[in-house]
Amino acid sequence: MNTDYVQAVRLKPQKRFSRLNSVHPTLLHSSLQQFWTWCRQQSSIRGILEDLGAISDRYAEDAQKIVGKTPLQFENEAESVGISYWVIEACVADEYPMKEPKIGHQYGSSADNTESADLFRSYFVEPVYEYIDEELDDQRGILAILHRYKHRCEWFRQDELLSLWSGDTSRGEKHLARDMYEYLYDQGLDFTIEPVSASGEIDLLGSQATPPRVMAEGKIFNPENDQGKGNIASGVAQLYRYLCDFNESAGYLVIFKTSPTELRLVLSAEASATPLLIHNNKAMFLLVIDLCPEAISASHSKKLKVVEIADHDLVEVIEAEADAAS
Repeated sequence: MNTDYVQAVRLKPQKRFSRLNSVHPTLLHSSLQQFWTWCRQQSSIRGILEDLGAISDRYAEDAQKIVGKTPLQFENEAESVGISYWVIEACVADEYPMKEPKIGHQYGSSADNTESADLFRSYFVEPVYEYIDEELDDQRGILAILHRYKHRCEWFRQDELLSLWSGDTSRGEKHLARDMYEYLYDQGLDFTIEPVSASGEIDLLGSQATPPRVMAEGKIFNPENDQGKGNIASGVAQLYRYLCDFNESAGYLVIFKTSPTELRLVLSAEASATPLLIHNNKAMFLLVIDLCPEAISASHSKKLKVVEIADHDLVEVIEAEADAAS
């Protein structure tokens, strides 16, 4: 499995949750506030939490009942995570230092603060932490599959896929995207091709019936065919809109490079293996698949053209399209 940005991000909350899980009851309140503030300061985790808040707002009243000393039992995992999110929000905003053991006491039979604090952590903190961890792990898993797809295309099917594009350039993007769908399906991902969203159509929406959904766009990079920097920026903007439409925190742009022109993604959040743009708490991973063998000979002859794409190139298009839509 690919080791990159997501793996490093995932380790950080693990350490902080472990610390939160072991503090004395009298320190639980301040430690929870610190943990929650830290999570909100991490771009990718903040996006996960904001999306969780959006899809679980119907549980806010139930959380207030629990905070108001009316214990409720959870019918399913989604309810547990949703209510827990709003209980933590309420506790973090409260100034009473023993708020969490007080709530935990409602679910136990002992007046011992240590037991009550442990019950609070078990009932409310663990479900939200596990949700964050699973979301990050899902991102890592999808990236691993996409990197295997990249290697399969570049190592074994480069000529075939390049011919698939060049034989019908007007529909080449669709043809290559279909190859990606087939591969992801073979890897066990269930998805719907091009479902309609409020902003149009997205190339790939995995597990559409229930969140989290896997969202991916496929774009061609070929400046000689008027599919250069603007086409990539447009793809990122489309992906961003879909993430907003479906309240998802992460998406994937697969770039099929069919030109000898070199593409450099100079992004500030670039990871060791997968360039990444984070905008308004939405994480967009950009994976380039090089289908053009001419790039090697061009580099040897020192005639290689280069197109660089930086954060501002992508953000400008995202914001321009947002302004046009408003």
